[in-house]
Amino acid sequence: MVYPRREAKEYGMRAAIEGEYHAGEQVVIIDDVATTGGAKIEALEKLRAAGLLVTDAVVLIDREGGAHDTLQAHGLEFHAVMCLRDLVAHWRARGAIGKAQADEILSSLA
Repeated sequence: MVYPRREAKEYGMRAAIEGEYHAGEQVVIIDDVATTGGAKIEALEKLRAAGLLVTDAVVLIDREGGAHDTLQAHGLEFHAVMCLRDLVAHWRARGAIGKAQADEILSSLA
């Protein structure tokens, strides 16, 4: 496992990417959520600059804010366990949120 830092720390290894890796290895970006894809692109650029092959990004929840298209435009296949629409439907079916709240969330996606 390796992970790119937003900024290299001023102490320790001062590495932009933490963990052991070798140029030419294939890696997958894994994250909890994606909205626009901006943070994934930052990670992608650092990983590719280090010579790593990055072809896929996997997230738990796609917040449906454009990440899919953004990541595909940068050559990444985008995989989400579920999208926000599915999560809202799940919450709604179980009574965790009301219709008004579900409608408000869904309208923000449009």
